[in-house]
Amino acid sequence: SWVIPYVKKNGPNVNFGVTAMPRGDKFWGAFNFIVALAVNKDSRMKKAAWDFIRAMQTKEALDSILLKSGWIPLRKDVDYSNILKKEPRIDAFLKTPAGYNQYLEPPNTAYIEVTTRVGDIISAAYRDASLVNNLEGAKKVIKKMHKGAEEILRDYDIYTE
Repeated sequence: SWVIPYVKKNGPNVNFGVTAMPRGDKFWGAFNFIVALAVNKDSRMKKAAWDFIRAMQTKEALDSILLKSGWIPLRKDVDYSNILKKEPRIDAFLKTPAGYNQYLEPPNTAYIEVTTRVGDIISAAYRDASLVNNLEGAKKVIKKMHKGAEEILRDYDIYTE
């Protein structure tokens, strides 16, 4: 679904459509990754976090997210007809044909933590002018990313040699 706003922005002259995945011999459906908002029970900012989550679940916010990112909201009790008037291709993702399965993967917090922490290290490295033409410095950055990822995987007890 994200491809709709992406192509509109990056290939505005591309004429395209969307449809459900083709039916296979054994399976028919799509793989979906769920993104959920939550508040840690030990958070020092619970009220602000819950206020943010509530704000993100308003019709206005969900409409904006759907139209601008193509991410399909989990809420099925919201009328998205005004968005479909602006972008009818989204309808293929909002309506599930009979017999079509949604294969859902629950949020993988270890993956999210690894990509976030490694992403922070990469972002800092790109801003570090001392790394230009500095192979040893680049190797240290890579080792730091590896160590950080390994620590997270160990914390989640999913690290293997």
